[in-house]
Amino acid sequence: MSMLYEAPKPNLDAVPEQLKSLPNWRPWRFSAPQKAEDKPKKTPLCAHTLKISNNTSNTDDCTTFENLKEMLLLEQKKPYDKQRFHGVGISLTGVNDLLVVDIDKAINDDGSIKAYALDVLTNIEGFVERSVSGKGFHIFTTASDWDIGNVSDNNLGLEVFKKSRYIAITGNEELKFSKPIPSKSISTKVLRSYFAYPKQLNSKKLEFENYKNPDENWTLERVKSELLDKLTSDLPYSEWIDVGLCLHHQFRGSNEAYEAFDEWSSKSNLYPSGNEPSTWDKWQSFGNNPNRNLKSIGTLIKMKKDNEALNTYKSSDSSPLLMPLKEARLTTKKIDWLIDGVIKQGSLVMLGGAPSGGKTYVAIELMMSVATGKPFFETFPTKQGDVVFIACEGRDSI
Repeated sequence: MSMLYEAPKPNLDAVPEQLKSLPNWRPWRFSAPQKAEDKPKKTPLCAHTLKISNNTSNTDDCTTFENLKEMLLLEQKKPYDKQRFHGVGISLTGVNDLLVVDIDKAINDDGSIKAYALDVLTNIEGFVERSVSGKGFHIFTTASDWDIGNVSDNNLGLEVFKKSRYIAITGNEELKFSKPIPSKSISTKVLRSYFAYPKQLNSKKLEFENYKNPDENWTLERVKSELLDKLTSDLPYSEWIDVGLCLHHQFRGSNEAYEAFDEWSSKSNLYPSGNEPSTWDKWQSFGNNPNRNLKSIGTLIKMKKDNEALNTYKSSDSSPLLMPLKEARLTTKKIDWLIDGVIKQGSLVMLGGAPSGGKTYVAIELMMSVATGKPFFETFPTKQGDVVFIACEGRDSI
């Protein structure tokens, strides 16, 4: 099986006008797969800054097709390793009836199309293109009655997207199956037969009942306002995953919970990381995570309380008042000594003792050491400096 090391150049002229007219186009950056059986990564970017854009449903990060086409043509004039992005695509917002069917794992080793993929390609009318990897297909169609959101069957490699998803477009039209995007809604009966949606929900419910049940007192709006809004998204990777697992468990992997996770993650520049092209890819993986039923709403509540406790022990300049000894040693500043180990530079010192105990003689010795730069009591290294001695009493005896 061959590896794809560079992004294929898209055929932008083949993109249907219905898609070109949408305002939500954004660029993506290609990363080659590590293994031949893996998919290449298509990291979505902000069209204005070309920085990684975590929230792919945010149309403020998008531009028009014509603008993005012009940007891409300029990039393609550069050497490949200097190009800042490699392709174009659209963000699905759900505000129209556009439906995208993503068919992965569609090609057999002999190059033939697998039976399930052939069934979908034959029965779902719309614009069909090869995916970036060349091993799958995208179908862009119209469906007003698709009411079950984004769904996927990872075993088959079949996914259907309505909103909150980014689609990398190649324009590599598959003429054998491709048709104009329908102006009227198609029948989605064939697609629904592959997901058997009600049955899937029931099986998930049974799976959850073997573990801690979701807490019905915690609605999604309450979780957002009382927990997510109080929890920074600049968390270590493992804790970011825990937040996603908690939401996935509490709301049984619903699309609404994914949108909350995506919105919360977008407040940070850390995620998704290089391992996940988007938060949707990570959200899908939660269903296969061995810890998926061990992280519940209680975990999220504790994380929020721990975060509040940590903020309590911070000074006004955001540096912690308490820290582990190992970290404290690394932040310890070097002391600027006037008399090494005895008096700090710029400090106020008082000498105390019994009457006639020798305080004045110690002060004179200190003064002479600083004035001359000689060691104090011939022992402690001393920095030389100006000295003023003010005798308020006993002037005649000094």
